[in-house]
Amino acid sequence: NTNNNHIEKIDTTGNEKFAVKLEILTGISIPVILRNGETEAKVTITDTQVSKKDNEKSLTFMLNRSGNASALGTVWVSFKPSNQSKNYPIGLLRNATVLYPQTRRHIEIPIQWPDSLSGNTSGTYHIEYRSPENEGNHLITQFKIPKMT
Repeated sequence: NTNNNHIEKIDTTGNEKFAVKLEILTGISIPVILRNGETEAKVTITDTQVSKKDNEKSLTFMLNRSGNASALGTVWVSFKPSNQSKNYPIGLLRNATVLYPQTRRHIEIPIQWPDSLSGNTSGTYHIEYRSPENEGNHLITQFKIPKMT
């Protein structure tokens, strides 16, 4: 029976038995977006907050996108202690996107304190949103959270 290709009839010593044959069909889709005219995305950082849960700090904020294009970048977080001039890298998130037509994305980055900063948590957090490294790592936007403890 050509309509039931997934069922096979097996004859074993005169007794009819049925078996099921599974065939998996796979495929992929590649979305293609065509835009006419200039495309632009502007990004801002808002609603920043440093939170502590189970003795682990994390930094949360909103990435806000405006314009007619998606935003793709890397979030770099650093910390500058009040009593030092050096910025210490404490967090990184690659491929942080706000896809068109969404306008906001909630971001949470766990803070990874270097051993040299233990006990020194008074200072300024600095958030940078940069274009991907293969596109030049250009600064898109930045935000500073001053004098937090």
